[in-house]
Amino acid sequence: MPRIRAFVVSLVATALLAACGPSAPPSPTGPVTPSATASASGPTVEPPTGSPVPSPSPAATPVPTPTATPTPPPAPADAADFWRVALDAVTAAGRVRLTAAGPSPGEIRYEPTASASMLDGHAVFVCLKGVAYDSQNLWEPVPGVWSCGAKALGQGFRELGQPLEAWSPALEPSTGILERVRVDADGTWLWDYSADSPQYGGRVTATVRLDPATGRILSAVRDDPIGRSEYTFEYGASFPPIALPGD
Repeated sequence: MPRIRAFVVSLVATALLAACGPSAPPSPTGPVTPSATASASGPTVEPPTGSPVPSPSPAATPVPTPTATPTPPPAPADAADFWRVALDAVTAAGRVRLTAAGPSPGEIRYEPTASASMLDGHAVFVCLKGVAYDSQNLWEPVPGVWSCGAKALGQGFRELGQPLEAWSPALEPSTGILERVRVDADGTWLWDYSADSPQYGGRVTATVRLDPATGRILSAVRDDPIGRSEYTFEYGASFPPIALPGD
């Protein structure tokens, strides 16, 4: 009987299992992760949130502003045009000191209408208001009509090829005067002079270099039978007003 009972128990268990059908898989425990959902039903598209963000526009490339190139002054028409510009600059500066180096070193001071040659800081010749005064004549007026200041500077170069503190038509003139103006490669103006000088007994040449933007003389040089002289110019120089000594 024990064997039959055991068999009956086994059949009952088999019958119960058949009546209930196959067992369902256990439900998963815990939250369902997106990866699990995606693996089961394909990729999940996230719904858009908020307003769409536009793509940034490419930065505009700045356009450089063209730089205006200064127009160079026109070339001087002739020697008169060259010296007009040069003397206007002397007048505008008010006071100009010229220093000479060479066989006859010295200093000449220029104001618009007055000038004086200096020796060791003392005036030895003064030109004021069309009248010249010489220390060797105890400052008595020198006979004749004289040009002073800036005008004397220009006429001295153009007539004799050298700077003067005073000029008069009574001075013995040079002969065979030739003047030429040109523009150098660097844009500066050049005035060239040549003549026969009775004072120096031979040929005299001179060259003056000028900055056309300012009208100021940058340098000047003179060659004559005695030697070479070089002249430098200081515009806006500081010195007392030109006057006769004792005034």
